[in-house]
Amino acid sequence: MKKIFKYSLGRSINRLHIPKGAVVLTAQVQKEYICIWVLVDTNSQLIEERTFEVYPTGMAINEEKGMERKYINTVQLGGGELIYHVFERVKGEI
Repeated sequence: MKKIFKYSLGRSINRLHIPKGAVVLTAQVQKEYICIWVLVDTNSQLIEERTFEVYPTGMAINEEKGMERKYINTVQLGGGELIYHVFERVKGEI
């Protein structure tokens, strides 16, 4: 069975343990917390660690060789005063 799960993110690097093969749908703000919503197969017995990064506008993004990211979404906090950009690390180590 498939379900959508929500995970809260901090404002830096986040390592989450989620069911293998889960698909990230979006990142949004809920009650002033940055969250991602993920489509998971609840029958999956395997869990994998995935890394998500949250960067404010203007902050330098580490560009180490071999590091790749997938953009998820841009979110606003504080009525648009703070803008953050959410990525998933798809290749490379922290």
